[in-house]
Amino acid sequence: NRTVEKARQLCERLNSAYTSNAQACGLEDINIMRDFIKDSQVLIQGSSIGLKKDDPCPIPAELLDAATCCYDTIYKNTVFLQEAARRGLKTADGRTMLLHQGARSFEIWTGIKPDVELMRQALYHELDSR
Repeated sequence: NRTVEKARQLCERLNSAYTSNAQACGLEDINIMRDFIKDSQVLIQGSSIGLKKDDPCPIPAELLDAATCCYDTIYKNTVFLQEAARRGLKTADGRTMLLHQGARSFEIWTGIKPDVELMRQALYHELDSR
């Protein structure tokens, strides 16, 4: 979220509506982040950090040592994913999310179930050619 307070409010709503233990902290709360990461199975980077070539890793890279898997919603190999891979972690970028959002949208709008594999090939070709 853009502010810690809004993130905490969202956590409260999630915890009320579902059986969850959603929590939030600010980027300056290194010890809390380390604990969150250790207690998680997947670390998801969902901010816009990584869209620009010069963007840094969104969290201190040393915290990744406590992670298992790292996922970035951005559609390329970001510094976040590169740092995670250097530490031997499993990584994935947002291409698959984009692919399946597009496939579902196509089906909703046209009533036609698309060929997801053909869409995957076209998407990866386009993104890899940039």
